[in-house]
Amino acid sequence: MSRNESQKGLCQIRNFVERHSQTNVLVVNVPKRFDLETHSCFNYEVNAFNRKLDKHMKSFKNANTVEVTSDRDHYTKRGLHLNRKGKEEAAKTTVSSIKEIFKLQKKHLIKMSWKELIL
Repeated sequence: MSRNESQKGLCQIRNFVERHSQTNVLVVNVPKRFDLETHSCFNYEVNAFNRKLDKHMKSFKNANTVEVTSDRDHYTKRGLHLNRKGKEEAAKTTVSSIKEIFKLQKKHLIKMSWKELIL
């Protein structure tokens, strides 16, 4: 992932969230690659992209960032794909983010008497 491409990606995501301001959007960050060295330039760029993505999404009320698990135990032996445990963890994180959105949107109802409705 080169810097130009990551900037383009951030712009595309920002534009999408701006165009869909009336819709709740969950943005999943980019996972690290465990098939590369920990301090590889690719993983460095992934971390930088995720930080910028999180920062950009905080400015929108309709967007939340979902963090993909970064635990090595959640990836296959080669370290590139999520295993069953990782997929379950990603699903749980996504579900909890969706539940959080619905908690924030609950509105308090105002009770009115029948007579007030007729007027």
